[in-house]
Amino acid sequence: MPPYNAPNQRPPPPRNEIVEWFNDIPPVTRAILAASIVIPIAGTFGAVSMSNLLLIWKPVLEKFQLWRLVTCFFLYPIKLEWAFSLAYLYQFSAKLERDYFLGRTADYLYFILVTCAVQVIAAYFASNYVLSSGLSMAITYLWSQKNRGSQISFMFGVRFQAQYLPLVRVLYEFLVDMGRIPMASIIGWGAGYLYNFFVEEYPRAAGVRLLDTPNWLRSLFPHTTRNQGGFANNAGGASNVRVNPGPADQPSNSVFGGHQWGRGQRLG
Repeated sequence: MPPYNAPNQRPPPPRNEIVEWFNDIPPVTRAILAASIVIPIAGTFGAVSMSNLLLIWKPVLEKFQLWRLVTCFFLYPIKLEWAFSLAYLYQFSAKLERDYFLGRTADYLYFILVTCAVQVIAAYFASNYVLSSGLSMAITYLWSQKNRGSQISFMFGVRFQAQYLPLVRVLYEFLVDMGRIPMASIIGWGAGYLYNFFVEEYPRAAGVRLLDTPNWLRSLFPHTTRNQGGFANNAGGASNVRVNPGPADQPSNSVFGGHQWGRGQRLG
């Protein structure tokens, strides 16, 4: 019997490469990138007042406007530098999540939460209202430590080892901001350092882990391991699973090879 062909069979819907690319981004990086796009647009076009998104402590403490503790990490001025900052953030966050935190979404989310908490506390004393560059710097610092020794390229082909990238970025922001100290980036650098110290260095020296991903967060985002079908959940004992970090990036890394950072994220 010949095969039956439906006369009105519809062709498959056309592929949307942008949607496919966005869905392929690791989950934590995807959430950070989406917030870094939606929140600045909402503030710029009047959907919400930009002043209600800044980290201002009086309304936080007196009126419990707790969302300010979150929105301050995703504020950018909408200009060409914003696109560069998003590309820069995506580049290093996705690399961290796909390599070092492969299959460990809970651990990467905990890194983001811890470093953001440290920055919020420091911002109370430093009077910082926008911490978007600090979040990006914390991610940059951890990536640079996991890729120590690999060569990266800066502006005009200047090459140096990855561990110096945070310092180069701070110096760059200092110069383009006409001598203004990029305090938010420096605080983010310190937050990334503290996380890396208590997760990597201190346990090796003292044999005690003082900073570990809580079980409630692991239960929400169980560890996964690669198999031939993609990812599979590790049922039971997920908190004991450790996925080996991915290999360091090859010397072809380029900070300005299609991805750049702009000036410090300073409103006004």
